[in-house]
Amino acid sequence: GFLLFFTSIEGGAENQHYFYDVLTQGWFPWSFDDPNHDPYVLHSFDGDDPADRTVLFGCPDGHVRHLDYTGASDDGTGIKSHVLIGPVSGPEGIPVVMTGLTALLSGTSSNVTYTIHPGDSAEEASAAPSIGGGTFTAGRNTWDRRRTSGASIYIKLSNVTDGQTWAIERLTASLRPTGRTFEKAH
Repeated sequence: GFLLFFTSIEGGAENQHYFYDVLTQGWFPWSFDDPNHDPYVLHSFDGDDPADRTVLFGCPDGHVRHLDYTGASDDGTGIKSHVLIGPVSGPEGIPVVMTGLTALLSGTSSNVTYTIHPGDSAEEASAAPSIGGGTFTAGRNTWDRRRTSGASIYIKLSNVTDGQTWAIERLTASLRPTGRTFEKAH
């Protein structure tokens, strides 16, 4: 994939950058928690050894930085990471009932917080406040048997703790469609 940076020269603004994932053919928002880490200028440093090749960022605070995809912090600031999975929905917009949720995290993963966001449409669900959630830990997790219904449901996974990284291998939800009667009452 590749990164597309949009940095305001005015300073002090929260800048929104984007990562394009070639595999999924999707754009993903990317931002730095500290505006001093936004790039003003980029330079491709092409060393002789492939391990010496990187893109350098000239930042507004005068520092030169580079991306470290294995790093656990951003110059001592926790990396806020999240993914919104969904929407989960029934056929032809018929609401679904989620009767369980579990995950398998990498054996070396830090904890991951999850929240559940239902709504009457995919757009509404993606912006809806959480109706509950919990924490997944490394390895296999027990089922959360909280019942949730909606025309669309999103699950948000996140971790904002400094020095922690996480990796999910599988997220499993137990779902069942509702009937037309539920759809009219919903």
